[in-house]
Amino acid sequence: GVLGNLNVPELEYSMMLKEYDLLNYIKSKIVPGASEDDLVLEVVIMTGTIASDEGCASMLASSGIIHDLIELLKAKQEDDELVLQIVYVFYQMVFHQATRHVIVKETLITQKKIIENRQLGLRFFPIVVRSHPLIQALTGTLLKSFQILSNINANPKENELSEASERARLATTIIRILANPQEGDIPDKEKYQNQQIACCNIIQLQGVNVLTILMPLENDRIRNNCIVSIHTILTAITTQKEAYEAAKKQMREGNGPRFMVTLMRDSWPHNTKLCVILCDCLYHLAKFDKPTKAIIRSEGGTELLFRILKTAEYHKLIEKTLYLIQVLSTDPEIKKEIIQNFGTDEMAKTLHYNMKDP
Repeated sequence: GVLGNLNVPELEYSMMLKEYDLLNYIKSKIVPGASEDDLVLEVVIMTGTIASDEGCASMLASSGIIHDLIELLKAKQEDDELVLQIVYVFYQMVFHQATRHVIVKETLITQKKIIENRQLGLRFFPIVVRSHPLIQALTGTLLKSFQILSNINANPKENELSEASERARLATTIIRILANPQEGDIPDKEKYQNQQIACCNIIQLQGVNVLTILMPLENDRIRNNCIVSIHTILTAITTQKEAYEAAKKQMREGNGPRFMVTLMRDSWPHNTKLCVILCDCLYHLAKFDKPTKAIIRSEGGTELLFRILKTAEYHKLIEKTLYLIQVLSTDPEIKKEIIQNFGTDEMAKTLHYNMKDP
């Protein structure tokens, strides 16, 4: 407990790990059922403190503690305080370049396994089902947090709300990093493979749906993590047709299109970069999907897009706005609305905007 609460930059945790054999001690105490819950909590808190040091984080990752913590997280989902501290350990570790790659690699199935399954004629998406225990555990954590944060009428205690919010913030941050790994010296091909596997796992474990239902919560950090993660996933797996369609379905089931139009209206014009991301997400959702187009129209999305188009100066936003309008205008009702409200000249300029397809 004392070590877990020490925050002294000069303290050499790596020396302590070696000299006092703390790694083996930690590993022995975090096995589910091996120790009293209070002791396990203190050990995990200490691990989070130690993991703030990059050298120690590397030692922890190399020891195999990642899998031990995942098993503990899965076994103790009902212990809110312990879950928060376990997620905090992962949060610390994914921010170190030296350990981020280890977490991504250790919690994914191996590339060799993918190749073996492909040789057997199995497609890419189904073989990653439940192959990422960390994402599975994080998704469960987020669902639990959502139940607390969205059920204010049940009068949860203030500390329950703050802990649920912090768990959600940490978990969504880790998912955002896993969906877009930026390991330093790792070859681009391996980064791409890691991203594809992580994104497919997030989708297969209903993670996109969970991220979508968390978006309306009044917490900017959680909301931004969710939106950026969803956008990253959509743009990363466009060639994985089954996964791509599953991700969009989960967003629609979570009422994503409606909320994104509302958020874009609230964000314009003071947050143009967020509008770019929202516009691009809506583009993916509306393409070849009439119900999504109808939702965008009913929420006043068409008028909003033309309003943005008339005053926006940021090229990326103009570009994404035009892409979305072009997709929406394939719907006869929306095309008619555009012509009636904005004229045929504006419609022609939009449809013939001279740029490459996204």
